[in-house]
Amino acid sequence: MIQTPENKADINEELNSLSKSCILLLHYQEEVIFSMIGILDTIRNELNQINHKEEQKP
Repeated sequence: MIQTPENKADINEELNSLSKSCILLLHYQEEVIFSMIGILDTIRNELNQINHKEEQKP
């Protein structure tokens, strides 16, 4: 069950906690995006190598 904050100090504490969680979530999303870019770049390089080998065949 969700409890509602009792006073202004509790509300500020909850907002601070929520803000920290949002910032942490954004940080993790950024790390995931950079990891995905790295994976896609690796795949692209491997496909380029395969394509280059295919072009070299007589």
